[in-house]
Amino acid sequence: IFMLWLYLYFPSLQLDCLYQSSTSPEKKKASHKALGNKPGNRMTEKAPLIIVDSKSNQVVQVNQTGLLAGIKVGMGLATSASLCHDLQVIPYQEEVENLQLKHIAQELYALTADISFDPPNGLYIKVGNMLTLYQSLQHYWQAVQEHFEQAHYHFYYASAYSPYAAKLIALAKINLISEDKQRITPVLASLPTSLLDTHNKNKQALKRLGIKKLGQLLALDRKELTKRFELAFTVYLTKIKGELPCTLVVYQPEVVFSRYLELLY
Repeated sequence: IFMLWLYLYFPSLQLDCLYQSSTSPEKKKASHKALGNKPGNRMTEKAPLIIVDSKSNQVVQVNQTGLLAGIKVGMGLATSASLCHDLQVIPYQEEVENLQLKHIAQELYALTADISFDPPNGLYIKVGNMLTLYQSLQHYWQAVQEHFEQAHYHFYYASAYSPYAAKLIALAKINLISEDKQRITPVLASLPTSLLDTHNKNKQALKRLGIKKLGQLLALDRKELTKRFELAFTVYLTKIKGELPCTLVVYQPEVVFSRYLELLY
């Protein structure tokens, strides 16, 4: 049975968290953590700012001012610091993004049911069940977009016939809202296999076989796949195609919900 899914990908969630003005307790906590839990820490959108992964010592998120200075995601800390003398550096914290993701889900629940977390920066949403209520995919997506216009989140989105297919398209930063399988399939087929959520052993095997695009891989016969790859990988590909269901935990909102606005005076 054809079922439509939506995936929302937030590539700079910790950075976005810093620019939120209206906060729930979860968002307030995340914002403090994002600034390193130091009461004296202050930041503005004008100052160049990067978020750095302490393990790799590389930039994982950068604000607009930093981008204009030449800093890019994946750049080393030393190189970034050489480009900006007044650079603000904040350590990446996955917990911050998990908290923010929870807050986003709480707000979206008023518009759509069947939300599942893909931590630290993604949400799966089952759209098919909501089309009767909203009458069309366009009306549904308009309601979601209007919600996000009130918040400072940068995100990519995609709809597809399986949760994993929608995720891959969104990770490629292709914004696609459609329920037409004939439109979705070519987009999915054009994606590089490097986006697949699998270990390097499988990715190296794909390189050796000359398989660079997802379409090449999905076109292979199932028997051919089982000969060359482990069972878990072939099952994953079957789930991408929507031929097997994905096991997702549906979000349940908290019974008690509170929110407040911090006034800066």
